[in-house]
Parts: sequence; structure tokens; C-alpha cells
Amino acid sequence: MIDQTSSNDLNAKLSDLLLAARLPGSAGTSLLELRSLARSPKAPAAVFDALAQVSFAHGLIDEAAAATEQAIARDPTLAEAWHRLGIIQMQRGNPQGARQSLERAVTLQPDLARAQNNLGYVLQNLAFYETAAAHYRQAVTVDPGYAEAHSNLASVLAVTGRYDEALTHAGRAAELAPQYASPYLLAALIEAERERFDEALAWIARLPRDAMRDAVVLTAYAEILVKATRFDQALAVCRDALGYQPNNPDAFLCRGTAFAALGRREEALAAFDRAATLAPQSATPLAWKASVLMELARTDEAIALYDRARALEPYLANVVYMRAAALDFRLPETEIAALETMLTEERAASTADRTQLHFVLANAYLRSGENAKVFPHLREANRLKRSTINYDADTMERYLEAIAAAFPARETSGAGSDAAAPIFIVGMPRSGTTLVEQILASHPKVHGGGELRAMSAVAKEWAEKKGKIYPFFAEDMTPDEFHAFGLDYVARVGTPPDGKERTVDKMPSNALFAGLIHRALPNARIVFCQRNPLDTCFSCYTTQFTGQQNFAYDLGEPGRYHRAQDALMAHWRQTIPDANFLEVRYEDVVDDLEGTAKRLVAFCGLEWSADCLRFHESTRPVRTASMLQVRKPLYRNSIDRWRPFRSELGPLFAGLGLPRPD
Repeated sequence: MIDQTSSNDLNAKLSDLLLAARLPGSAGTSLLELRSLARSPKAPAAVFDALAQVSFAHGLIDEAAAATEQAIARDPTLAEAWHRLGIIQMQRGNPQGARQSLERAVTLQPDLARAQNNLGYVLQNLAFYETAAAHYRQAVTVDPGYAEAHSNLASVLAVTGRYDEALTHAGRAAELAPQYASPYLLAALIEAERERFDEALAWIARLPRDAMRDAVVLTAYAEILVKATRFDQALAVCRDALGYQPNNPDAFLCRGTAFAALGRREEALAAFDRAATLAPQSATPLAWKASVLMELARTDEAIALYDRARALEPYLANVVYMRAAALDFRLPETEIAALETMLTEERAASTADRTQLHFVLANAYLRSGENAKVFPHLREANRLKRSTINYDADTMERYLEAIAAAFPARETSGAGSDAAAPIFIVGMPRSGTTLVEQILASHPKVHGGGELRAMSAVAKEWAEKKGKIYPFFAEDMTPDEFHAFGLDYVARVGTPPDGKERTVDKMPSNALFAGLIHRALPNARIVFCQRNPLDTCFSCYTTQFTGQQNFAYDLGEPGRYHRAQDALMAHWRQTIPDANFLEVRYEDVVDDLEGTAKRLVAFCGLEWSADCLRFHESTRPVRTASMLQVRKPLYRNSIDRWRPFRSELGPLFAGLGLPRPD
């Protein structure tokens, strides 16, 4: 045992050696002396701890690990040594070992902020989000000026859907460390997740200048642009990211999603292949490639890829959801049981993950006829999704009323041409718009364009030009301006492919633009799809949309939106001539396909083609939630689908203004 005098001398010597090790050119001398001291059989824990500190600081990880273990063996109460060992285990890819060491560190010294932060980081990467958040909170409580811990806390709060609190901590991190990109980027990603894209891009604009030369930052920026449907801009940013880091798999993945959204499917497939090659253990590129194959009706290939993706990362909820949707949610009992188990594990604590798993299980039970198990999952899926978005039903109802007021009945001016006049299919989501498009697109003279964003994009450009949002910029437009607006739309859509004469624009939300469409393109045809509102709204409630259908996730809100849109459509019926506006009911299509199809084709100014009756045989790309249904012959089991759940649908009846049935 070293006596007190010798111990004091040794501590002073160790302090001098640690100080000298920080000076340029002195580290080697300190290491040599510390190694010499460590060879003594009586060397205490402090010697090994000092050796470990210097070794670790100079990248000698193996020596640092060995010395740290020796220090802990001699004195298990060294919190900093346990902390260092945890960091080393993290670097060596041993998260469970790191967790145990860091837990020991914070037990010994709860006010060790760095250990609390690093333990939170390990737990977050193990998907133990709530426990991770608790340790990050402890870190910022101990050290309120700890920017990294604020940033990390923001990230885990975002994962669990607590966006307001997450933004508070991201903002605090940005204040404390304005030179770092991560807090700004995190805040931008949080706002994008909430579909507040202007706010997200404002955070991007605040990034340090150097950050825009970082491939990781640029890729995240591109991902935000994809969510904001700014696909061309996203591709340009991906190109910049790949210029700085040519083998960045995430940049190729983002590039693929942008190409897919633009309908450039071959380029999307190539980008996903490249991402999969660069990240062979990642399931996500395989799943996204499979989604494009599904659009192209290459179902067997897609399912095989989904299976490969699920095998790689069985806990990746997004892959679970995409694969289940491709199977029309017809899952074996063993798989359903496994998904139920996933929801009981803390690993599934992400709000996005839990949302997707609940939607999968709700739809799986709906398909299997286990109706009693549907609504518990459906309620929770929609509650979680609704908690992440900003939507106000009162504001939306007033907005639709303002649209009608902006387009009073009046004679329209001539614009456009028969050759360029598109066919617009509008209505509520899940009201049969994809089916109607598939019928028309099976005609040899019709090109099915899918859900084009051209109308909203042109409207946004004109809103910026006029300094007013839609519909208010349209109230004082001249006939020449309406004509120019129509030409802008036609130019953006382009001419139909060879052999085709008409293009179908099947964007349901273009229902809001019907008056503008008729003023700008009076030769256009507008097909308004109707379906039993209870079936329509219930179907919306069972669907996790990829687009911004923010009214869909609270059972009363789709009913209110449906009623408000119905009022707007009634206004369009009164102000748009019958030659330009046709209502088609989903139930009529099912009951009388040929008669309804002939009426539809004639309305569009086309000669009849029996190909329209074989719509389910078409292999044209389809990119909607109904892609599986429109590749089957008509069936009736989607009619009155709401009835088994009528006891649960009180808020929907109220939203629609309907009495609850007995």
C-alpha cells in the first residue's frame, strides 16, 4: 500500500504528466513515463487512468481500453473511467457493452453530463427512445449550456412526435453553437415532418455557409425538398451532394425517390440499385425499388424484393408497411402476431414506426374479417398521425367557401385548344378516381398521366406573380391572363405520348381548382368522382397517405371536409357547363361498367373502345393507394364497407351531418 505522502507525490506527478501530454511534442514523453509507472506491480488505479486518458487522446484505442480496464479493476468507483470505456465500446461497435459501462458511469456520478449524453446516444441508437430522452434531459439539467445534448434531446423528441419541445431544444442548440449545422438541420427536418415546408426551408437558409458543401447536409436538404414536392430542385441538390461525396448511398436514395415521384421510373430504379450497392445491409433502397416495380405491375419481382428487405431489417416499420400494402394487407397469422409483438417492444417507440405498424395491423384485421380487432389499431394509428400535423377544420371550411366566392357564375373567355385540352379527374381521395382514370387510360387515344402536380404548381407561380394566394389572385384576372395561365399549365404537362390525343390529370385535389380550370382551359373536361360518403371517409381513415391529406386522421374531420367539398362541387355544377363537367358515381361503375364507361368516353369527346372494359389488364404505371384494386376485375365488397363499424363512426356521421343509423 502506498503511504499518503507517496500518494500525494504520485498524484502531483500524474497531474504534471497529463498537463505535459497536452503540449505540442510532449505526448510521447508522457506516455513513456506513464507506461513505466504502469509496469510497477503496485501501480494504483490513478496511473492506469492517466495512461488511458493520454492514450485515448492520441488515438491509441487498444492501449486506452486495456489501461481503462486495469484502472477499473483497481478502483470500480472511477466514473470517468467507466465513461471512457463506454465511448471505446461505442467506437468498437459494441453498443450493449457501451450501454452497460455508461450506465455504471452515471450511477456513480449522476452529474457527469457527458456520460448522460453519451448514454442517451447509445440508447437512442438501440431505439430505446424514452430512456434516451431521460438521460439527455439529465445532461442539459446538469449543464444547460451543453449544445450537443440539447441537439440530441431535440432529435429523440422528434422521433417520438413531440415536435414543439424538440424545436425548443434545437433552437437552444443553435443559439449555443451557431457554427454547427446539426441544430439548424434538425429543426428543418422537424418542420418538414410536420409539413411546414416554408418554416423548414427558413431553417435551411440559416445554415452556416460551409454546411452547404457537406454531402450529408445537402442530402437532408434534398429529402426535405422531396417532401415539399419540389422534385426538380431536390434532384439538383442531390447532384451537388454527389459532387462532394460520389458514393453517398442516401443521396442516391433521395435521387431515386425524386425520380419516382416525377414518373421517371427507369432513372429511379437505377438510383435505387446504386444505393443498394453502396449500402448492401440497408433494406430501404430495396423497398423503394420494389415500390416502383409495383407501379409497373411487376408484382412478383416487387414482393421478392420486399421479402429481401424485410429479412435485412425486420424491425424497419416503413419496410413492413410497404410490403404489407403490396400484399394488400393479406398477411399470415404468424406475421400478424409478430407485428403485435413489435408494438409491445420499446424498439417500436418511434411515433412514425408505431403509426405504420398500427395501420398495417388495422388493415390486416380488416382483410381477414376480424372486425373486433380493427378499430383499436385504427384509432391509435390515426391518433398518432394526427398528433404530428397541423390542420384546422374551421379554417379549411372557410377556405373552400372563399374559393366558391372567387368564381361566381359568368361567361368564360376562349382559351386553349381541343388538341391540348386535358381531362381532369377530381374528387375526394378513395372515391374511385384511380378506377375512372384506369378506365379512360385503357382507351388507345388516352394517356393516363397519374396524379400530376402541374395545376397546383402553376397556381403557386401565379400567386407569387400576383402577390396573392389562390383563389384571391384569380378574382381580378383578365381573359388574357386566364389564357396565359392555361398555356402555362399545358406547357408544364407537355404533349401526350405518340399515338395519344388526350392526357388525364388525376389529382383529386384539383377539385379546388375546377373554376380556374374552366376559365383557363374551357375545352378541358372535368370528371367529378362520387362515392357513398361513408365509404369514402371510412376508406380515408384506414389509409396512411403519402401526400398531404391532413383532414383524414380524425374521424370527424374527413366528414367535415367531404361536406365542405360537396358544397364547393355543387357550386361548380352551377357555374360550369354540362359539356365540361360530369359526375361519375363509383357504385354506378360497379353496377354498370359498360354503360358508365360509354358515358364517360363520350363526354371526353372520344370514340368508344371496348379496351376500356378491360382496364384491369392494363400494365400502365399506377402510383396511388388503389394500384392493386384497379388491376383486378370489378368487385362489390368495397360497397358499404363502413357498415360493420357503424357503432364506431359517430364522429363521422356528425361530420357529414348525417343521423346515426340504427
